[in-house]
Amino acid sequence: MGRSKLNFTPSAFCFSAGDKDMLKAFKRQLHIYKVQSLDGASQELLDCAYDLFHITRTQEESIKALEVKAGIRKERER
Repeated sequence: MGRSKLNFTPSAFCFSAGDKDMLKAFKRQLHIYKVQSLDGASQELLDCAYDLFHITRTQEESIKALEVKAGIRKERER
């Protein structure tokens, strides 16, 4: 397998810029969408995509927690 071309470091002003787990999840999502390279994408575009990923991910977690609290969703066993 070749070297990954998904090298991306979010700008310091991005949401969760220093969160390695969030960055790993973002790159995993890029793989799911079969993104093979980030060459040609501007830093601004990548920062925007990363922020939108962060917002979506955190909102999803908040909604699930509210659904558990409201009794709509069962709490996940850990």
